[in-house]
Amino acid sequence: MAPLLHPDPTLFPSNRACYLWKVPGLALAILLIANFANAEVFDFEDAETALGHGGDPANFYQVNGLVFTGSYFGVISGTSNGDPGNFKLEGTNGPASLAATSIPAASESIEMSFSSTLNTLCFDLGAAYFNQTQTPVPLDIRIISSLNGIQQSNQLVTLEDALKNGEGTWYLRGFTNIDKISLEAVAGGGTWAVDNIVTDDQSCILEDDGLIFPVVTPDGRVTVIIL
Repeated sequence: MAPLLHPDPTLFPSNRACYLWKVPGLALAILLIANFANAEVFDFEDAETALGHGGDPANFYQVNGLVFTGSYFGVISGTSNGDPGNFKLEGTNGPASLAATSIPAASESIEMSFSSTLNTLCFDLGAAYFNQTQTPVPLDIRIISSLNGIQQSNQLVTLEDALKNGEGTWYLRGFTNIDKISLEAVAGGGTWAVDNIVTDDQSCILEDDGLIFPVVTPDGRVTVIIL
């Protein structure tokens, strides 16, 4: 499915590539309004404050039902915080994010395990990947969702730093009825990260492998557009 760039970039953070995915069986665009009031949001800002740049947030959110495992680098501070480590990534909900650095034959992974079944899960997946000559290269991420140990979906996502603004390019991913997400870089190389993890049954919807993209407006509402 080919992504479509949303025509109104003012509705999105400046470093998010705003793509809408075609949903099979739906011919018309539908507009929905939702509310973030009951959402659980993990933005890594508190983790960066407590653990510092490079800190491991493995059990930081355990009390909130989220544990991280994998071979990731750790929490990064973000470009607006001086960009320690030269990661060239700025988070989507504050500057911090959870990053991995992958090069050919040295892939890293991020696994998110939740203590209960999620009706829906949204998170931003970002990349600012450069090889040694500072040339952008594609990066393939394998995303596997599961519930009670049974695989629910298996996606191969190719990321590109489309914005090339020194802060990375972020893509929204959405899943339903899961309790674990595993991400692993399988081809290409460079820095990638997750941020703004939202567990809420209104903030994102997935239907027939098509992503329904929520837009957070300044007043805190979520506008969901289905194609």
